[in-house]
Amino acid sequence: MSYENKLGRAFRELEAANIWKCNYNPPLHKWLRRAGLKLRPPFYVSFARNLLIRFFEFFIFYFPILSLLRVESTISNLLYESIITSVFYSLVMCSYYRWTFRRCEFTCWEKL
Repeated sequence: MSYENKLGRAFRELEAANIWKCNYNPPLHKWLRRAGLKLRPPFYVSFARNLLIRFFEFFIFYFPILSLLRVESTISNLLYESIITSVFYSLVMCSYYRWTFRRCEFTCWEKL
């Protein structure tokens, strides 16, 4: 089955479970899909892969903002704080995706 068909089925399944559209189709994913990448919704990605994606996604946006707001901090303190915050964010989001996937009994991506 084609990627577009699977994505459409996944979106319908997520809409039926009353998941917010910004949770299963975030703006960054929309832009990357328009650029040609074939990304699955975060609920259909493995925990480890989701963890890496969410970490880098958050770190890329959080570190520059933090460095602009904290003028007197050293770069090592900024990096440390950004990494810790990104890890925490990633773990929370991935746990939410996993919990929701199991609670709503979604179909595996391969079976869509």
